[in-house]
Amino acid sequence: MKTKTAIGSIQSINIPENFIISKERYGDMAASWLLCYSPVEDEQIEIGFLYRGKALYVDDAKSFRKLINQPSQVFFADDTSGAVFEKQKELLDNLYFVFGDIGNNQITNDKKGLEGPRFFLERLETLSINGRRVLSVKGWFHNIQLTPQNYYYGLMFDRNRLSDQCHLEELYFQAHSQIQYDKYFFEFTNCLKTIIWA
Repeated sequence: MKTKTAIGSIQSINIPENFIISKERYGDMAASWLLCYSPVEDEQIEIGFLYRGKALYVDDAKSFRKLINQPSQVFFADDTSGAVFEKQKELLDNLYFVFGDIGNNQITNDKKGLEGPRFFLERLETLSINGRRVLSVKGWFHNIQLTPQNYYYGLMFDRNRLSDQCHLEELYFQAHSQIQYDKYFFEFTNCLKTIIWA
């Protein structure tokens, strides 16, 4: 593994040796940034670092901080029955804009076809990664036929927990196929173990 330093709230993290920078964008919106690493042989696999460029709206920030300060626990796990408790739906509705594209999922949007959700939420939980509270999201993006197109696992965290404003950063892993996802997911989890927070 090679070390990459100073990525937003992350002082350092080890990236797999065969991964190189595949995307780098700054300032698309305000102070936003996106930095992605992919295997040399396959840019359809990404370890990405994302900041949307502005603080969350006050109500969204309250919802996010209330959730992330909970003890480590699973808030949603898809079960085969498709049953969703009202409390879980309310939680996910409150996080709709916090999540960005992930907010448009099967719980928050029950429409079909073109107006239907674009993300299938499999799991939502709070964790502690090397002493930092994070929100973990797992699922996949799909087309209108519900065919998976991008398998996703992401961590969302507050840049500065002591600030009045909540600036959300995201560290994620995604791959276009389940085979690719399974092949590299273990390497991604090993990266998480090496994080030193700023």
